[in-house]
Amino acid sequence: SLAQASDLAESLRPRLRAWLQLQLSILAERAVRSVELVEAQKICGSWGWLMAGECVQPGRHWIRMVKDLTGAKSLPDLLRQLQRGIPDVTFLPSEITLKRWSSGSVFPPFDDALKIFVERVAQRAHVHQPSLDKDRASLAVLKTHAAANRIYHLSSMAAVLEVNYAEVMR
Repeated sequence: SLAQASDLAESLRPRLRAWLQLQLSILAERAVRSVELVEAQKICGSWGWLMAGECVQPGRHWIRMVKDLTGAKSLPDLLRQLQRGIPDVTFLPSEITLKRWSSGSVFPPFDDALKIFVERVAQRAHVHQPSLDKDRASLAVLKTHAAANRIYHLSSMAAVLEVNYAEVMR
């Protein structure tokens, strides 16, 4: 604990844990105070599920949310739904990419391809739930991706610090 640390090196781990808790607290505070973020959680689900499980894999949970939002039963079904009715599917992620995202081995990067993916998800979510406005769904999925991304980076940093703690202490 920080109170029991006798030097700077001993205080490193508790200070890092406190910093990570602060970052998660800031995200949680924004999640309940921002109208856009509250709306995103109404559409996509509470962000607590982004940290579910023993090993935090927010990208994996984000893809599951996308599947649920569109009513897809599987990743191939999700891809078929997103490809439906568009002539050029080259801008959508491949099934292999979706599997990487779903496994948690790769976090979906925020780029132009992801924006197209999210637009298609929002369109399919509107088909699955006609009362859901496409623009609101798109914004909600993007905001949830941003929260998942923040959690992903925090958990990655925590894992690196945990693994390299002995090295940091030298």
